[in-house]
Amino acid sequence: GKIKEAESLYQRAFDGCEATLGSTHADTLRLASDLGVLLREQGRLSEAEPLLRRAFDGHKATLGPMHARTLASTREFGKLIQGQGKIK
Repeated sequence: GKIKEAESLYQRAFDGCEATLGSTHADTLRLASDLGVLLREQGRLSEAEPLLRRAFDGHKATLGPMHARTLASTREFGKLIQGQGKIK
């Protein structure tokens, strides 16, 4: 249904940005996060993890740890870790 359509659109946009803008471009990282959140919300945590980690690491490296986009990526990655039960 609509979730599959949204996933397909996010994936197409992510692949296109990565190919044309590079893996560390802000748009590519944002789409990695968006796609990761969509997957996480479907319970597809193992698929979401590399995308959300990539957005988190990429934003931290390119924008710094206190930038608003980095903090948003930190929150989304934290939600994933919580969902995986990796909080000790």
